[in-house]
Amino acid sequence: MNEKNILHKVTKHSTCLKAFATGSRVYGRPKPDSDYDIVLWVTEEEKQQLISASESDDGLTIRFGPINIIAVTNATDYYHWMDAKDCCRRNCPVTREEAIEIHKLENITDEEYPL
Repeated sequence: MNEKNILHKVTKHSTCLKAFATGSRVYGRPKPDSDYDIVLWVTEEEKQQLISASESDDGLTIRFGPINIIAVTNATDYYHWMDAKDCCRRNCPVTREEAIEIHKLENITDEEYPL
């Protein structure tokens, strides 16, 4: 599946309020086969449509080819993901394990998680 088809498949199921890239391609050490992680702020209905249309069959993961979608449905989750991404970028490159620990924090600040 080429990028144009992937983007069409993703956007035909979502009006997407806001979006940004995250993951190893933004703040880590990506490998040639690393996926592209995108956080989308969508409605709950759109999230369910994306899950249904996803190439993943686990009912949770939203995946279209090399694109991994993190669908959030509220401002709190969206900005938490953004704060975590920003913290990781300020400290990049970070490992996957470090990024996971940063995302687990309730309040993300460099003082709280100095790498």
